[in-house]
Amino acid sequence: MKEFFKQVGATVVGIMIFCLVVGVMSVMSIVGMIASSSATKDVADNTVFVIDLNGQLQERAEDDIMTVLSGGRTDVIGLDDLLLAIKKAKNNDKVKGIYIQSGLFASDSYASLQAVRKALVDFKKSGKWIVAYGDVYTQATYYLSSVADKVYLNPSGQVEWSGICSQTMFVKDLMAKFGVKMQVVKVGAYKSATEMFTGDKMSDANREQVTAFLGGIWQNVCQDVAKSRKVSVGQLNQYADNFITFAEPKSYVGMKLVDGLLYHDQLKDEVKKLMKLGKDDDISTIGLAGIMNVPGGKEEGDEIAVYYAYGDIVDGASGALSQSENVIDGTKVSKDLEDLADDDDVKAVVIRINSG
Repeated sequence: MKEFFKQVGATVVGIMIFCLVVGVMSVMSIVGMIASSSATKDVADNTVFVIDLNGQLQERAEDDIMTVLSGGRTDVIGLDDLLLAIKKAKNNDKVKGIYIQSGLFASDSYASLQAVRKALVDFKKSGKWIVAYGDVYTQATYYLSSVADKVYLNPSGQVEWSGICSQTMFVKDLMAKFGVKMQVVKVGAYKSATEMFTGDKMSDANREQVTAFLGGIWQNVCQDVAKSRKVSVGQLNQYADNFITFAEPKSYVGMKLVDGLLYHDQLKDEVKKLMKLGKDDDISTIGLAGIMNVPGGKEEGDEIAVYYAYGDIVDGASGALSQSENVIDGTKVSKDLEDLADDDDVKAVVIRINSG
């Protein structure tokens, strides 16, 4: 029996050592992959920068090794990374154009989408081209893609264009079923965040302000698309009213929303025409991760810091619902701004706020 327990113990220890060695080797492999992916890269001649619109657009993509190991999200596109990548593509002579691939892309901020779109407009000022393709365009991806010189759609595809809306949830009656009544003290007619607990419909003041900001956002979206696609704002509103999402794909061409219907394998020939290449010539491509590792030209002048403040505003990190959530921690922000104020190399600070 004693010998049996010795063998069992030795086996357990052996398994533990094996798991430890495998774990260390796995971490080293992941670190190696991350290090190799962040190595400086050269851009080949006749390169196309591919913007793959798949994932979630956020202010910043902060995935680290612990996020990868824990199975966290790796499909986040950082707004700061994307803007910098477009700028690098504009200034690199070997990058001839941008190809936008529309996919399952989401963003809860039209302000962020507008920032990307403005960067794409600026890219075109260099004389380079942009081509967009999608099996399906969501309203967000179409808003970005509409800036392209050519917008192509799968012959069986769809373009979502339906306008924007807001929906408010009211829980006063639900709470009453459990004997809960909310007591609220507020100042100002437009302070409407607590209405969901005290009312059963939108107040006139809240409806006024929601209508105002939704109308403003939609007007900006329509004006941008109208300018790029050479259609009127009135036509775009009519398309939204008629819910063209389920229209025949060929009708999108007549609406001037797309320039043609192509399958994905036909797109390469169209890109080669823009690049004035032969059918047998190769096209090099580079994605977001790759172009971020391409050296950018050193810029002279005073340093301006951009401080990203996004998430819920809390007083101390303990106010966050989860440590993994992005928050605007009052204590940390104050300390960071103090440090920037004391930095003689920083001549100005831009604070970019994205908070509910």
